[in-house]
Amino acid sequence: MNRLVYRNFGDHEALLISHAVTAGTGGGVRFYELRLNGACTATNCATPTIFQQGTFAPDASFRWMSSMAFDQVGNIAMGYTTSSSTINPSIRYTGRLTTDALGTMGQGEATLIAGTGSQTGNNLSRWGDYSSMNIDPSDDCTFWYTQEYYSADSPYSWQTRIGAFKFDACGTCPLVGAPVLTVDRWPSGISLSWTASANADRYEVVEGGLAALISSGGNYAASMSGCLGGGLTATSLEVDEPDPSPGGGSWYLVRGTRGSCRGTFGDGGVSGAAARDAGIGSASSACP
Repeated sequence: MNRLVYRNFGDHEALLISHAVTAGTGGGVRFYELRLNGACTATNCATPTIFQQGTFAPDASFRWMSSMAFDQVGNIAMGYTTSSSTINPSIRYTGRLTTDALGTMGQGEATLIAGTGSQTGNNLSRWGDYSSMNIDPSDDCTFWYTQEYYSADSPYSWQTRIGAFKFDACGTCPLVGAPVLTVDRWPSGISLSWTASANADRYEVVEGGLAALISSGGNYAASMSGCLGGGLTATSLEVDEPDPSPGGGSWYLVRGTRGSCRGTFGDGGVSGAAARDAGIGSASSACP
């Protein structure tokens, strides 16, 4: 089993775990993504829950000594060694996009290098335990993977190969459609509901004062009073807010998110929406 992988995406924290398992007459890699939703306090953190899990075993070959990593949008890469009675230990990798079905490695399998030899001898108990999949901090999209292989049969004359690759979907956020927000007032407060956004798996809601918005000349960032909810999975929210005084009242905006990608706030069709959203996102009271 490789080290535990951790990443904080802002709206959630995620952990990756993988290990070898028996799969039919061969061996596959069992993988898990755990998530922690909600911020930690000084004395308590959210309990991790399994977001997805699956076994990658596309054929009867053996796959083991796996390692995984996330890119900036939550795509996953996994590298490992593959061998069988007809395949010398070879370095391969696979991966999944955030839009692939949960529990699957939907991007197929590729070979970094095909081994042309095997480890021979007795009492040999180590293989590639230094191997690792890592993300390049310079672009947060390129995966670097290293693993051992043999070019000829030998007890100890292993070789090391280092390779890099990335997904085309990284660096550009998948389209997260603008939700349509409905606001209803009840005796006990405000009820917000919105339509689901394409490719979004979380939502954030902000509010501000109408009087401040008008006096600031329509500056949402300057008139924003706070974040009502970040990392929301539901498409509704109840707000305990008294009836506004004359000339008062509040405005509300909601947008979809996925990983580090942020969609457009609900009325994204208005002129200047991009600048408005950037201002809201950089405000001190913005959703974390």
